[in-house]
Amino acid sequence: EITMDDVNQMEKAIFVEAIGWIYEHSPWISEKVYNKRPFASKEELLSHMKQAVESASEEEKLGLLRAYPDLGARVKMADASVSEQKGAGL
Repeated sequence: EITMDDVNQMEKAIFVEAIGWIYEHSPWISEKVYNKRPFASKEELLSHMKQAVESASEEEKLGLLRAYPDLGARVKMADASVSEQKGAGL
């Protein structure tokens, strides 16, 4: 398990790889919050990521929405999405 100390000490490329999956196929969000480190908690990290999305351009927001697969399509979903959908009974 990755700790917040680990996250706070990661080089940018490793940080983006480790955290970028949180928002499906949108590593630009983790890239935007990298310089906000150190994070005191997972909740603080997630809050910064949410703020990055909220302050993103309309084009970036549309790209984020388009990165999420249509649940009725046969598009490959990220592993986190597959787990999330299974947990929801989908």
